Amino acid sequence: MIKIILPWLVLILPLSVFAQQNNDLEPASRHPLSVRVNLFGPLDILDGNFTGGIEYGISPRLSLTGDLGAIVYSAYLNNNSRALGYLFKPGLKYYFTEKRRGYVEGNIFYKRVGYKVDGWLSRGNINGVPSYEENRIFIYRKRVAGLQFLAGYKARLNKKSTVWLDSYGGLSVRMKWQDIKDLPDAVYRRDNIFFDGLRENYSIYPGFQMGLRLVFDLGIAPTL
Repeated sequence: MIKIILPWLVLILPLSVFAQQNNDLEPASRHPLSVRVNLFGPLDILDGNFTGGIEYGISPRLSLTGDLGAIVYSAYLNNNSRALGYLFKPGLKYYFTEKRRGYVEGNIFYKRVGYKVDGWLSRGNINGVPSYEENRIFIYRKRVAGLQFLAGYKARLNKKSTVWLDSYGGLSVRMKWQDIKDLPDAVYRRDNIFFDGLRENYSIYPGFQMGLRLVFDLGIAPTL
């Protein structure tokens, strides 16, 4: 429960502080607040997810952003019977003009996924050589953390400027850890094009992102 609640607290508390600092301003002077939905999340083959987020303007061109998603299926392992996890991405967005359309955005992110697998494990590994093999059901864990840099553009979808289509793309640097839950001496050796079963510690690699978000402008920030 704490692992689920903590990302939300990290996301909401900074926005509460900024909103509280602006309580004494006229409503029209308060910074804009919007919510956004990632349209490409359910199409992610490796880690299919449903992700939404918020954006809070702290100046005419600068915003705090945050996204939280639930990972519900995955093709990362081709024989998992269940994949569950979450992702969390706080960030900072800078618009090129006060019309708030073209922008650059930087994020830090963390993703954690558990895959339920029925397969063979190598146990008692010493210098990569197993002492024996064991067939059992286990949870294979993947954790990814990194930095992400995006550029994008928001296109207006209605005359009131309350609904926008946000297209973006960019690069990232990621660090990935993989292990077997509660079995520190075990190694899963089933490989595919996405997965190196011999890697017990971590790897660092680049990534590429692109996607679409549907953005709903809520106007002024609420008084918290």
